[in-house]
Amino acid sequence: MVPVVGRRGHRWAPHAHHLFDEMPLRARPPMEDAAGRDRLSDLPDEILHRIMSFLNARQAVQTCVLSRRWRNLWHTVPCINADFVEFDSIGYQGPEVPFKRFVNRLLEFRDPASVIDTFLLKYAMPDRLDGYKASNEEANRWIGHALQKQARILEVAVFFFPLDLDHSVFTSCYLRRIEFSHVYLRKGFFEQIETGCPSLEDLLLHQCFIWDGEISSQTLKVLTVDATELYTVKEMSISTPNLTSLTLSGLEYPKAVLKDMPLLVTASVSVTFDALNFDGYYDANDLRQYLWGLSAVRNLEFHYEGAELMIANNSQWCPEFVDVVNLTLGEWCLDANFHALIVFLQNSPRLVKLTLKLAKDRWTTPQRIIGELEERSFTCEHLKIVEVICLESDPQVIGVEDFFVRSGMTSVQFHIKHWRKDEEYELPAFIYLAHLFDEMPPRALPPVEDDAGRDWLGDLPEEVLHYIMSFLDARQAVRTCVLSRWWRKLWRTVPCINADFDEFDLVFYQGDDGDYDDVLAFKRFVNRLLELRDPTAMTDTFWLRYTTRPEGNTYSNEDAYGWISHALQKQARVLEVVVFCCLFELDHSVFTSCYLRRIAFSGIVLCKGFFAQLEAGCPALEDLFLHQCGVHDDEISSHTLKVLTFDSVFFYMPMDTVEFTLLNKTSISLPSVTSLTISTPEIQNSLSHIVSALNLVAIFSDYNHLNLSKLTIENHLQWCPEFLNVVNLTLGQWCLDSNFYALIVFLQNSPRLEKLTLKLEKSNMRISRRIIGELTEISFTCEHLNTVEVICSENDPQVITVQDFFVSSGMTSVQFHIKHWSPYANDLPAFIRSI
Repeated sequence: MVPVVGRRGHRWAPHAHHLFDEMPLRARPPMEDAAGRDRLSDLPDEILHRIMSFLNARQAVQTCVLSRRWRNLWHTVPCINADFVEFDSIGYQGPEVPFKRFVNRLLEFRDPASVIDTFLLKYAMPDRLDGYKASNEEANRWIGHALQKQARILEVAVFFFPLDLDHSVFTSCYLRRIEFSHVYLRKGFFEQIETGCPSLEDLLLHQCFIWDGEISSQTLKVLTVDATELYTVKEMSISTPNLTSLTLSGLEYPKAVLKDMPLLVTASVSVTFDALNFDGYYDANDLRQYLWGLSAVRNLEFHYEGAELMIANNSQWCPEFVDVVNLTLGEWCLDANFHALIVFLQNSPRLVKLTLKLAKDRWTTPQRIIGELEERSFTCEHLKIVEVICLESDPQVIGVEDFFVRSGMTSVQFHIKHWRKDEEYELPAFIYLAHLFDEMPPRALPPVEDDAGRDWLGDLPEEVLHYIMSFLDARQAVRTCVLSRWWRKLWRTVPCINADFDEFDLVFYQGDDGDYDDVLAFKRFVNRLLELRDPTAMTDTFWLRYTTRPEGNTYSNEDAYGWISHALQKQARVLEVVVFCCLFELDHSVFTSCYLRRIAFSGIVLCKGFFAQLEAGCPALEDLFLHQCGVHDDEISSHTLKVLTFDSVFFYMPMDTVEFTLLNKTSISLPSVTSLTISTPEIQNSLSHIVSALNLVAIFSDYNHLNLSKLTIENHLQWCPEFLNVVNLTLGQWCLDSNFYALIVFLQNSPRLEKLTLKLEKSNMRISRRIIGELTEISFTCEHLNTVEVICSENDPQVITVQDFFVSSGMTSVQFHIKHWSPYANDLPAFIRSI
């Protein structure tokens, strides 16, 4: 894996080129047993498709490099998970450009005969008016394509600006589940899905905007509406006779009429009356429209918050819940001397379990109920358990226990649970982003089964399952614990840990200061992940994508130090760390490991002594990759390194606590190196110094580029050595300056050259000369040269000039291949380019 750079900072990209243009540089080989057999690839297509369904679309496409068997599998994967987060740090044009290009090409290259069972889309709408319109059209076209391909499940989550949905495409007899977040649902949407989607059973709306005043469906069985705003209407009617599960939470306007729900089994309803926009009291009859529609339910959770509620004595605002066996209420029911709680108990004759969720803080809470109740007796002969969820040492717990004792319920068992101190921001259960070690995901995928009900995937050997899970982020790997009992503890021994901060970008987490902090959520996750892993399990690969954030006036990196040290203690062979936002100053004292073979760092400051520590403490290290790092050492020496990559690396020494000075020269001594790549933002040394360094090995660098103001070269100055072994040479446009000065010198010194690649500028704007000088001897002999490849913009006039140069030099047999820069290409070197 190699890093790419973006607006947020850095991010590791699993390959170096666009997924549909070139293959990754470092593709993992397929899993093999001792006999060299690829056991994973022997599985049937449907099992491999099931495995790939756990991957994002981009990851699924990347499997094409594993072997010939995997080359075309992604063409027919029935699950497409197109996630813009995979592109949120790529390129300088923002993630929407490469993401749109990726999804368009993904759908274009899929097998046209294959259907799409599940289409998951996470998308960011740009704030520019023209960009929003184009992006909106693209997203609607992708959704329409998925429906045409018989999608059963459609999930769309939009960020920044809502998606204006074109509901006219919703005509499908296959669609069973819809989940929308941040989407405009124009008037006619519900009528369209009622008539056009006769198989639809599950509808989830989160932070959406509704223009219709009625949700009516004869097919819906599960309905979830959360934090959704009603446009142009003041009341929403819900009529769903076959509904079995209903969740209503965070509606912007309090009016909702529930009717015709005879089959309802489970309901979770949260009613909010806005106290800021109301000067008086609400009457309990305002709850009536919610509660009477829920009278047939068996499992009920009901919350109230907002303005004060006036309840008259024994007012019949609460119906009789004849079938309720499980009831959950909030702290509001304890107000006015347990007024609402008593009424619910009086009307729930079959209640078995009562759960009371008290407040998570003890800030003064105004009384929410005003009223008195004359008849306080109730009979709950089936009530066995009262569960109270509260803060530690909450005094109201004793009051609740006394209440039931005084009411004669002495046989009731009390279970007390405490809110965690770092409890998540309370989202509804269906979108609850709980920590993976505390709650299971609400919608876990069942393991794949054949006609006999056998779990084929679970029958695989543990080492094969570990290899499958190595393609997942750590958070995704932990989530597999819900698939079955067999999967419950597999994540604890996975040898590959991919701890990615991006997985927590949108996680709400409450810190000690009351703010919601994704950094704290990520730290907590990784700490618990390492804590709960099997202590005997080794870590083969540790990937960390991390962000630094100031704590007071300093940056605390102690957690990251601990994670890296833990990985090395667990015999990690591969260590890859990318840090964004601020540079991370590494404590290299922990680098003592006879197992470590590869290091890749991005956004790291390497203090003086780092390379000496690697030389002495890591005798097996062969591959070192540094990207946008700061190096304090003026000497890099290693007898073990075979691959060295420097990209945008600054060499400097601290002058005092504030200022730094760039080093004029850094000595690199690598007697065993076979591959060297150097791409630096500024070259201080002479041309002879740089080219001599390249003479250590055959040139593998994609770019032999010089970014200089001007370079003066004297005639026949021996700044360029003879490259006796070079067969492939790539140069930039700089070599064409001063009548092909540098190009001729390279050709004169490359007697075995077979292929030459010239990468011209990506724009046709005139660039001032970078080389000043004249060359007397311009002849050269390249008898093995058979191919010249020119990569340039369309209609670049220099292409003809290059061809004329070789023809005039007598190289008439050379074949010319012209390639054009992609309009989406950015200026990153090829070895770290993702698009």
